[in-house]
This record gives sequence, C-alpha cells and structure tokens, in this order.
Amino acid sequence: MRACHHCGGFALGAAEAVPFAVDPQEAIDFLRRKIDLPTQAWTDIWQEMHSRAFVVAGAQSEALLADFHEAVNRAIAEGRTLAQFRADFDHIVATHGWSYKGSRAWRSRVIFQTNLRMAYAAGRWEQIQRVKKTRPYLRYVAVMDARVRPLHAEWHDTVLPVDDPWWQTHFPPNGWNCRCSVMSLNERDLARYGLKVSERAPDVVMEERTIRTAAGARTIQVPRGIDPGFAYRPGALPPRDDGGVPPTPPPAPPLSVQFSGSVSDDFRRRVSDAVAALPSQVTDKLRSSGITIHAAARITDIIAEAGTPRGWPAGSTYANLDGLFQSRLQGDRVIVAETYLSRTGRWQATDRTIGVINHEIGHALDRAVGDASHGEAFGLAYHTDLISQAAGVAAVDRYFLQAGVAGRQETFAEIFAQLQGRGTASKIPSLLDLFPRAAAFVRTLLESL
Repeated sequence: MRACHHCGGFALGAAEAVPFAVDPQEAIDFLRRKIDLPTQAWTDIWQEMHSRAFVVAGAQSEALLADFHEAVNRAIAEGRTLAQFRADFDHIVATHGWSYKGSRAWRSRVIFQTNLRMAYAAGRWEQIQRVKKTRPYLRYVAVMDARVRPLHAEWHDTVLPVDDPWWQTHFPPNGWNCRCSVMSLNERDLARYGLKVSERAPDVVMEERTIRTAAGARTIQVPRGIDPGFAYRPGALPPRDDGGVPPTPPPAPPLSVQFSGSVSDDFRRRVSDAVAALPSQVTDKLRSSGITIHAAARITDIIAEAGTPRGWPAGSTYANLDGLFQSRLQGDRVIVAETYLSRTGRWQATDRTIGVINHEIGHALDRAVGDASHGEAFGLAYHTDLISQAAGVAAVDRYFLQAGVAGRQETFAEIFAQLQGRGTASKIPSLLDLFPRAAAFVRTLLESL
C-alpha cells in the first residue's frame, strides 16, 4: 500500500494495491450499510440506487450475493489485493456453481475495483465534508498517461469549491476503470502548487448513449466524458438523506382528494390525513404522473365496472371493494370508498381506510415509475423470496400469490403500504418479513425518488 500525494488521501494504484494505508472506516461503513439485491444486469438499478444496494450483475441467489458482499467487505477492511480477492472469487464461484459472463480475470477485476473505488470515493466525500471549512476547494486529478480519457485530461487541475454543483455529477470515478481522484485544498495549498480556483466549472454537454437492460436496449442522456451509470457522486442519496446537498426543496402540498357524493366527516378526515402522511417524494411522483385520488360512499358511485375483480372469488362484484387503482386512457386514479357490500348483502362501513389508501397508492407508484413490479429485478426478488420462504409464504393470503404479474403487483403495493405503517393484509407474519428481497427493492426505489 502507498500514500498518494496527488489526491490528498490514498489512491488505488495501477497495480493491485488497496487505496488506504489506514483503516478506511467511512468506506467500510458505506459497504456494510448496503442491502443485498439480486439482479440480472447492472442496469436493473440506476446510479444513486447503488448507494443503497449491493449488487453483482447476474448474482441472483441470496447466498451467492451474500458471499460476494462479505468478500468485498473483507477486501476493504483488511486491505486485500486483487490477487487475494480472486482466491475468494474462485471459491465462491465453485461453491455456488455460478456461471458468469466474461473471463475470470475481467469479471473478478470489475467486481473488486468498481466496488472498492466507489466505496473509497463515498468515504472520501465524507472526509471532505468534515474539513471543508478549512479546506474549501477540490482539485480534479487525472492520471496523465497514455490511458487517460481525453476529457478527463481536460478536467485535470480544475479547482472548484467543495459545494460546486459540478461535483455532484463529476466526482470521480467517472466510468469503468477510471483512475481519477480529487485533492482537498486550502489557500496555502493553492499557492504551494501554483493553482488557481477555476473561473467556472467545465461545460457539461449531454449526449445520447444506448445501454442494454434486461428489458432490451434503452437510450439515455449522460454528460459527455462520463460512462452511463456514473453521473452521480458516489454515496449520494436523495436530498432528504444527504445532509442537504443539494438543498432540500420545501415540501410540496399534499395531493388533493376529490370527494364524491355523501360521505361522513370522519371518513373525509381519515382519507385526508392518510394522503397528507405520504412521503413527499411519492406525492411529487404521483402528481407529476397525473395520478388523481377519489373518495366516495361506494366504489360504484364512481365506476360501473362489470365482472369479477381480479383475485376475488367468483360471484364478487366491484361493489364488494373498498378501494382500487384504475388505469385508463383518461388518466390513472386511486379510488377509495367509505362502505362496501358485504358477503351478507349489506352495506358496511370499512374499518381499514388508511391501509386501503396506502395499498392503492402503492399500485399508483408502481405505475408512475414504469411498472416496476413487472421488471426483471423485482420479479427475481419476489420469486426468490417465494422459494426461500416457502414455509412462511404458505400462511400468506393467496391474493399476493396470484399467477403472472398480478401477484407481483399486489405484493409491491402491499409492501409499500406496510412500509408506510399500515396495509390491507390481515394475516401475519408481515409481508416485509416474508418477502425481504422484494421489500429491499421497494425501499431502494423509494430512496431513489
């Protein structure tokens, strides 16, 4: 291991040295806080979501992913080399019979270097924040050799205040195998190195790039000079979790509810309070997606659907419901009702208004983010939970185990509801316990909004 005078800290060497010559506690903590999330491709989750989730593309079993997570944790905590990590890699692959893409040398290096570099960068940012009052500037440092990317070479010696927005997208590493780093500076350092604070940040020019996802090719916009998926500061979380960088905007007003017909004051209050209690990032997403919320005495006061609702027993009608999410060409909407037609044929007041609202909002959020429950990542988490939790899942309402995407949609919505404190499921244990991987996916999604 070696200290690096270029970066004001420690850097990942061109050979196999590990970045820190001392215990890199911030980086260790960053890695250990991550939740194991099975994925099919590295694009299953995006940018800041990687600050919460530990993934290895193609690692789709809990045990396999847990072993890789522990191996990376050991590598950073014990200062292990790439050669030592490869011994762990070989053992894990043999133990689990994992079939992976690419060569052994390439795949092991990508797992080792990408996880360690991102963890060290996240830890470095924490250090920078602690000393920015006395060291208020950052210098971009590229390794100026034949392998440096042209734009990274142009950014070399850029000096900007720590809080300049440019660092939120350009704090290195800025791509696969990027060796760039930053140097923390004060006024005396500027004079010593003959540097000046840059008049402005380098221009950010967006360009289209095509990436491969589990669902096919996708075109995205990224800043020129940064690989897709790296245009964020390592360790960055949504503003509410990130110490106010960038500043958290004032909370948006709660979604309004459109009440129809004659409903009690108590029902109005319960509905309004439940909607107001939703996380602001969720209401912002629903509002921007044009999703509306309606409340009435009966579901049939708003809709006149024929047939049996999905997942309900034969002979049921929409009058039996106290809530639903309706997707339609005129606009998606959540509908909740104060009463429902019981199986005895009598209209009865619902006692689960808050849980119903939370559940149907879960459906609305699922739709607003592009039907996440249909995706490969959530599907893999859901089915892995079903397999590994078979005994407990047997106690779950069959409503959440419907075939096709229906069971996944209902489980996503109910997990969201239970994360808000109350859902519709009356049976125990909690879906958060029975579907831990699916719950981790929803948590990560919420944190990325």
